Amino acid sequence: MTLRPPTRRQIMAALTSSTVLLFGCATPRGQHSGAGHGSSAWFGRISIRTLTDPPQQFSASFELRGNAETGQLTLISPIGTTLAQARWTPAGAELEQGNSHQTFSNMNALTTALHGSPLPVTAMFSWLQGQPLAADGWSVQLDQASTGRIQATRTTPEPATDIRIILDKPD
Repeated sequence: MTLRPPTRRQIMAALTSSTVLLFGCATPRGQHSGAGHGSSAWFGRISIRTLTDPPQQFSASFELRGNAETGQLTLISPIGTTLAQARWTPAGAELEQGNSHQTFSNMNALTTALHGSPLPVTAMFSWLQGQPLAADGWSVQLDQASTGRIQATRTTPEPATDIRIILDKPD
């Protein structure tokens, strides 16, 4: 079986979808100094399946640091190569993938460009704190978050997307 590198669209979908999930259901691994008040760090693996015709699947390791106002999300290949990185502050958001660098006015603009609609970043950090806040189109299962296993499903807008995350255990 020959493995093909992920397409730009798969990486963008993974970055956006992982943002939803990572904020939504993680238990902090530890505090990340220097990122601001209330900041944390999460590490693990993510798998995203989008129900297009044919279905698309993407897997990567990730590192997430920060909070709803200031943070960084990095997607990493199985061999340790950085696939994509998003950073955001109150002044704006940026996305780096290889030699490509894009800037956006905020995270809503970044997620809209990648995913077609804005994602509820503030709500996602509420989920991160264990507060089950509703997000349009998404169903997040928090019942196994204490064991580091998280699943979320987006039903609208189409195509449906299924995300599974396994968090690394704290040191």
